[in-house]
Amino acid sequence: MQPVAVITGATRGIGFEVAKRLGAEGHQLFITGTKTDSLFEAVEKLGALGLNAAGHPLHQGDADSIDEFATWLRAMTRGIDVFINNAGVWLEQHNSLSPSVLEADADAVTDTLQINLLGPWLLIRTLHDLVRENGRIVNVSSNMGSLANMNEGYFGYRASKASINVLSKLLAPELAGRGIMVNAVDPGWVRSDMGGSEADRSIEQGAASILWAATLEPGGPSGGFYLDGKHSEW
Repeated sequence: MQPVAVITGATRGIGFEVAKRLGAEGHQLFITGTKTDSLFEAVEKLGALGLNAAGHPLHQGDADSIDEFATWLRAMTRGIDVFINNAGVWLEQHNSLSPSVLEADADAVTDTLQINLLGPWLLIRTLHDLVRENGRIVNVSSNMGSLANMNEGYFGYRASKASINVLSKLLAPELAGRGIMVNAVDPGWVRSDMGGSEADRSIEQGAASILWAATLEPGGPSGGFYLDGKHSEW
């Protein structure tokens, strides 16, 4: 039986690279994106590489969009082996007020939490029963969400990624009885549209960090926060 991988936010950057590499390893791919044109262009690119891929639009800040995606996915597959919550936003990135928590833009903070935290939580809550025994759930986090390494600025983004770590930590024991491994992964500071050209890691390196958690053998670690397969500080 062909293994199944679901990757959100996979039309470009790290998400697309992860999809490409899992597809090359034999996974059937179901990907999402917010823009229909970009989504189906990504599906065509994956298909041109000989990979089995399908896509559906998903707006993680919209509960109706999450329900529509879940209905579509249930019609497409009876089980998921790898579920990667990669989609996310950094809405404060160009906000000149972002260094101050007291002056942070309330709409940007609220929307960031909705998309980066509540979206993945609702997706998992809606679709966890589709994840097969010994499946892997990978929640893409960031060192910017590490309390041990917390710096100033970008309150909404940092809070959303710290909360993704909490989600992963709490969810892992709930799904342990089915052998499902749940981990938060830091891809590092990557030269992507979000990370910018000054970042110190390539898209391929960022994807490799995620792929480690996505391809764990049964009985692998769960409930942790990792970079390149090594423990990171919460």
